[in-house]
Amino acid sequence: MFYTPQKSLLEEVYGNAQPNFPLLVQNLNALATATGNVTLELSRLPNIPTTNVAVQVNQILRNQQQMTGTLRRIRRDLQTVRRDLRTVQQTQRTDHRRLRRIRRSIQALDVRSFCRTVNSRISNPRERIEVLPNLRNVLPNNFPANVSQLRRANGQTIDNLLAFYGLQVGGGLVRDRRRRLAEYIGVKVL
Repeated sequence: MFYTPQKSLLEEVYGNAQPNFPLLVQNLNALATATGNVTLELSRLPNIPTTNVAVQVNQILRNQQQMTGTLRRIRRDLQTVRRDLRTVQQTQRTDHRRLRRIRRSIQALDVRSFCRTVNSRISNPRERIEVLPNLRNVLPNNFPANVSQLRRANGQTIDNLLAFYGLQVGGGLVRDRRRRLAEYIGVKVL
């Protein structure tokens, strides 16, 4: 009998098998691919909606803050527009009042021009004198009806009429003041 050395446990299980390098390379490549795939998929975890909710909520909150800021600016702009509109309306009311006054003044000037024209054609002392309104289109009291009455008007009546029309009152003879009044109202025959 010969002596046979004892075999190790590995030799007993695997025998004298040599490593299969192509199989080993194939399995290592598969392991590397699997590891790469696992790493790639792990990098995609933030894309899962449940883990991305916080990011989305933060974005929504930022958008809401921006919208709130925009709405505040719009409100301020609207308030400015309202103030400007009130100013424009007040200006329009003021302009309308001015235009009414101007229109009344123009109407008064038209009436005054008409009265002066009619009065300038008076040739008979008994012809009626057109009553001349003042610049506010107001008619005077105690206006003489014709040239004869104008000739007979006393100094006080003449002064009252001169004052009504904003002309110089007093000074000089009644005859001179009467002539000044007659010229102003358009009467040429005195």
